[in-house]
Amino acid sequence: MKKAPIVCLALILCDDVIEDVRTHKKSFLNSFNSIIVPTIPTNHPQFCVVCSITDAQKANLAISIKKDDTQKKIMEVRGQVSIENPLDVVDIVFTFRQIPLNEIGSYSVEITSEGEYIASRRFTVQAMQSKEKGNSWICRREPARYDSNDKSIFFLL
Repeated sequence: MKKAPIVCLALILCDDVIEDVRTHKKSFLNSFNSIIVPTIPTNHPQFCVVCSITDAQKANLAISIKKDDTQKKIMEVRGQVSIENPLDVVDIVFTFRQIPLNEIGSYSVEITSEGEYIASRRFTVQAMQSKEKGNSWICRREPARYDSNDKSIFFLL
């Protein structure tokens, strides 16, 4: 009998994850699609990847961060998951620290099992372009892929 494929129900990028010790519910802090950096190259201090999977039973997982245009792996973590009931949903939290970001552009977090693609999530790395204006900094993003009238982020110091 052929092994059923692992199903990824959610793939979330965030700054940190807090798990309630009593209920085991997870809170995702500051989910994101872009990282704005002051300089390139840089090491981003930390981010978490939350992967909700089902139909896994016993599987070897690999999660990697890749630069989209070159498919070069920047970081990779491997581990094994074992689920007694294949209908259960398991939330796996991966914490990456000191992520080397050497270029502006599009990156992906990709999950595989035994070399088979499961899911991926894209994020962008953008350069901070600041201009002092009074007591605030104005940060301009690169144009996004969607149509939006607001293309500014404001940071108050």
